[in-house]
This record gives sequence, structure tokens and C-alpha cells, in this order.
Amino acid sequence: PAVAPHPRPDQRSRLAARVGRTGAAAPDVLGPFRSRVLGAIRTIPTDSIVVSHFLAINAIVGAATDDDRVLCFRPAHCSRTVVDVTDGQITLVDLPK
Repeated sequence: PAVAPHPRPDQRSRLAARVGRTGAAAPDVLGPFRSRVLGAIRTIPTDSIVVSHFLAINAIVGAATDDDRVLCFRPAHCSRTVVDVTDGQITLVDLPK
């Protein structure tokens, strides 16, 4: 559950309204959400499969590519995004087409 945190119910509508924006446009909502997602992904000690919501996947891809947009890309249903985490640094390995 901590690896793929969903937005809290009170954050869902606020996140949905900000999909076309950047994190800087809504730090009160996106900052805590991204911190939880990135903190969780950085604590996984071994190669793992994580099933998550596209907003969490976008937060991870955004951190890897230094992209502050809420929606960096639209992953297809059941697609596979591969990242590597080394010493807390997230690197994008494979992005679904």
C-alpha cells in the first residue's frame, strides 16, 4: 500500500483539476502526494513489480526526467514503465510507447 499510494479522498478532485498543470501550480496538493510516492519508490530494496495509478507513475517519471507536469505521458492500461533507483536517484529505463 505505501508503494502506490492513491490520493486521499479529499485530494482526488483537486488532483484531477490540476492534471494539465505543473506541480508548482499546486504545491499544497501535489507536493505531499509526490513526496509520498517518491519516498515509497525509493525505499524498495530489490527489483520489484509495482502496480499503480497513472498519477503515481507520472510522479515517478517526472522525477526521473525532471518534468514538473502532473501528466508527463499517458501510460496505456496494463503498460510497463521501468525505472531504476540507485542511491535515491530515479532513472527512466523504459517508457511505454
